[in-house]
Amino acid sequence: MRRAIRCREQMLQSDGPQFDNMYLLADTLVSFGRMQEAADQLNEARRLLTRAIELRRQIEELFPDRSNQSIRLDQMLEVLGTIAYRQGDTEQARADDEEAIQLARAALARAPNDAGRLTSISELFSRVEFTDLRSPAEAVTLAARAVELTDRRDAAALLALGHAHLANNQPILARDALEQAARLEIPCEKKDLRDELSAALAACGPKKVDAATVDSGKK
Repeated sequence: MRRAIRCREQMLQSDGPQFDNMYLLADTLVSFGRMQEAADQLNEARRLLTRAIELRRQIEELFPDRSNQSIRLDQMLEVLGTIAYRQGDTEQARADDEEAIQLARAALARAPNDAGRLTSISELFSRVEFTDLRSPAEAVTLAARAVELTDRRDAAALLALGHAHLANNQPILARDALEQAARLEIPCEKKDLRDELSAALAACGPKKVDAATVDSGKK
């Protein structure tokens, strides 16, 4: 427990008070029952993120051509919605998620072949907190396109495809995508990606053995 929390704290120290690192630390604290410390982190993350959203809106109004930057409004709002959800403010969380989805669709229309954007929006459509807002079939289509554009060499795209298949009740296809991602060389600094891959593989359930393989082994 201490090692996991210390790792998150080190990320904050090295990268500064970024809302994503603060959210990750809060998430870790929640998992170990340290609720008040988690609430403090979430409140600070909300403050920073709200300000970041205000600044990004101003940038996009002044410079519409810069709207496809790596951290977009829909991603920010999704995180903000998750924070609100964790804090019990479901009404605000739903409003944030609905706006995130609306902005994500607009972003897709502007850059339909951007693999990074396809990957992140697929994750949003398959994993948004409110299940009735999810679009798992569409998430599969988007992630599959991202995987195709990256020649099946991008672990994040394959992870998104795995998540999308899980959301679409296709655990066998999910495992196939996730195992492909696990075979790729993932940099040490991408520990979160490795952890997500492990969690997603576990969510697929036990691996099923093909009956034909079993029969051939008996001969």
